[in-house]
Amino acid sequence: MDKKLQIFISSTYTDLIEERQAAVEVILKAHHIPAGMELFAAGNDSQLAVIKRWIDESDIFMLILGGRYGSIEPKTGNSYIQLEYEYAVQKSIPVFALVLTNDFLNRKTVSLATNGGDFRGIFELDNPQKYQEFKNQVRQRMCKICDNINDIKLGIFESLIEFTSDPYYELTGWVPGINMKQLEKRLSTFSDENYKLKSEIENLKQAEKHLRDTLARKCKIPQIAYNIHLLEALEKSSLKSAFRIKVDNPLREVRVKELVEEELTSSGQKTFRLVASSGANYLNAQGKVWQVGLGDAVVKGEAQLTVVLESPFSEFAKTRALANRVTHHQWQEKITVERLKELSQKYNVTIKVTEDAVNCSLFFTSNSVFYDPYLWAKPTPALRTENNFWVFEFRKQEPPNKDYECYSLLEKHFDFLLERSTSLEEFLGENNENFNKNTEQFQKALSSLLEKQ
Repeated sequence: MDKKLQIFISSTYTDLIEERQAAVEVILKAHHIPAGMELFAAGNDSQLAVIKRWIDESDIFMLILGGRYGSIEPKTGNSYIQLEYEYAVQKSIPVFALVLTNDFLNRKTVSLATNGGDFRGIFELDNPQKYQEFKNQVRQRMCKICDNINDIKLGIFESLIEFTSDPYYELTGWVPGINMKQLEKRLSTFSDENYKLKSEIENLKQAEKHLRDTLARKCKIPQIAYNIHLLEALEKSSLKSAFRIKVDNPLREVRVKELVEEELTSSGQKTFRLVASSGANYLNAQGKVWQVGLGDAVVKGEAQLTVVLESPFSEFAKTRALANRVTHHQWQEKITVERLKELSQKYNVTIKVTEDAVNCSLFFTSNSVFYDPYLWAKPTPALRTENNFWVFEFRKQEPPNKDYECYSLLEKHFDFLLERSTSLEEFLGENNENFNKNTEQFQKALSSLLEKQ
């Protein structure tokens, strides 16, 4: 159905005549209806009351904010454009603003001065503080910055597309009149379609129940709110388990132990691969994963372990330290250089270091991968950042499903980081010289940044 939207245009007037005209042209070309104070007939009602009625009847409120605060409404002491804007927000009418840059306004001033126009009315002189406060308020909501007339036209066009294409905005609009026979015919059609949709919904509910039952049999998935499309994707993705990590929750370690045992009893080369920021849980002698079987497999020489760790001096590591307001790095807190050297020198363990941000930890066996996305959060200023929220296990598919095979996708991520890493020995330098020098520089840089904060 062809629906025309009424768009209320708010702005100061004499300084933005050209810009308002451009806005009106775009709205008309888009087959919608512009509304603004210059279009209203004079009446007995107060100006603000008339404005509010027009805003109430409009589908979208658009503000063009130039360099002026505008005429002041006597009772409130605020400008009409601010009162209009705040009223539209209060009434939950979709709002967007076009904010003109200072360069745009300066060019208008020069043009007016050159052509004998009134250039003094482009910038606010009477209420500069109120203007700036209102401008800050506007920029906190949906707005587009405009540097010329074309930006204004494009901004309106893009905003209208956003509003009309997003079902979140229930825009009433104006609809051309149709006769009763046409209406009755449409209502009859809608009734038939409604019956068909109800039947389809019931079928979808049955399909969803079947998928839930299938997933419950196949894997240990926590009870979370997911829709049928996510269920289909999960079923195809080879997701085996998902663990919500809590304090003293042993489920992840229990599953790791099962996977280590599965790897050691399988045919072929026994191989484990790890990507992590520090790898403390996997590599420290006291680490939970090390203690549930990985450590024994490595120490006894039953398996090979390849590790890629994030450099403790990376930009991401620096950001994490700043968030926690500390000057030491991860390796000083969670794992020692001596421990890493011991693993690489005494056992069949290859350790490499990358400067890239390691945005997840990955632990691979030949048939499964544990994926821990680093979803960083800092609940309160007193608490440290934390990233252990969920861990997912994906099984390797044979043959792989090219659209959903998560094991292969994560394996490519591992290979990418491995290729862009250096050996532990090269990273540390002779007698740890490079490492000690970088640690000192890291601590100095963090101290300086924290002092500035």
